[in-house]
Amino acid sequence: MTMHKLILIFAFVLTFPAGALAADTYANARYGATAIVPDGFDPMGPEQPNGDGMIFRSHSGGALLTIYGADVPGGNFEAFINAQIAHEESYNGWSMTGRTITPDWAEYTGSIGGRFLSVRTLASCGGRQAVSTKFEYNGNMGSTVSKVEASLKAGPATGC
Repeated sequence: MTMHKLILIFAFVLTFPAGALAADTYANARYGATAIVPDGFDPMGPEQPNGDGMIFRSHSGGALLTIYGADVPGGNFEAFINAQIAHEESYNGWSMTGRTITPDWAEYTGSIGGRFLSVRTLASCGGRQAVSTKFEYNGNMGSTVSKVEASLKAGPATGC
């Protein structure tokens, strides 16, 4: 191995903080949603039969992470996000504590009885689809949530 290759490998290893290489990545073929799955989270079962995504549960049982994709009716991303928020409020009982909605991405947060919700969604497939991470958790998981949300990417999708 040349000295140049050794230097590149060493630089690559130093680029990642401790533990960053230990996280797994989930990739959804149907919608192209890709995000890291943090250490301490395991799949709750196989991928959904319709290929929408996967749910992961923390070892402690106090957190759920869902990475998924969806079709955006009429290609109206902002209306889609507002409908998702309305569903979280009316059906699931979340009180929304924050929201940012743009034509290309959205984030919203909520709480209910000491439990927290954080959702990040990206428009994909020319606005016809969306990919999301959804965290439901107890306690202080802000840095974990931020890392997962920052890792969300909309990649190639079989349904696009």
